[in-house]
Amino acid sequence: ELSSTFARLCQLVDEATSEMDSDLKTIASTLKTLDEAAANAKMLRNKANYLANELDLFDAAYIKSLN
Repeated sequence: ELSSTFARLCQLVDEATSEMDSDLKTIASTLKTLDEAAANAKMLRNKANYLANELDLFDAAYIKSLN
């Protein structure tokens, strides 16, 4: 009976290990997606800042000079 209990515990450990490995792969995939989204957000923020600066320069050069 003790050996069957030990075998069952080993099986449960194997199942838990497999489940954790699967969860770890899912987490790694999600983390990669989040890292890519963060990089894209940073790039878009930089582009927005550049465009805002260009708009300010245009405003100063052409619009404000008309007033």
